[in-house]
Amino acid sequence: MRGNKDAQVRLLRRLVRENSRRTDYSATFKVDIFDKTIIEDNKGYKLEKGKDIFGNINVKERVNGSQAQLKRNLRGGLEYTRDKHKASFDKDIFDKWIYKDSFGNEIQFGKETWQRILDRYGTEEEFFWELLDRYFYEV
Repeated sequence: MRGNKDAQVRLLRRLVRENSRRTDYSATFKVDIFDKTIIEDNKGYKLEKGKDIFGNINVKERVNGSQAQLKRNLRGGLEYTRDKHKASFDKDIFDKWIYKDSFGNEIQFGKETWQRILDRYGTEEEFFWELLDRYFYEV
């Protein structure tokens, strides 16, 4: 899941709003002792967002039996998996950021373009979410 605690609270509110008319619906929002946020409902949705031992983001989401995960690899790049499909966003040895996914997409961003992207999105993680929305889910 993207964003900060405010975004997570908005997600929980949306889930409750969408399902509140069902008498058997319940959702929980909790933060464990390791500062991992967990949102779960009784309809099969579960989100866990925390950090790994290096302080990098680690997000796991389950929706109706489908599993997804976002994490940083050892090189600092981002990796996303949803069931059998994968996407990555990593810097190469020439300092270019490269997006690749299992649908055959590959996009490179040079230094000048990358700086404009950072100015607009703030972080590579936020831009990676944009790429996932555009190329991973719109296929």
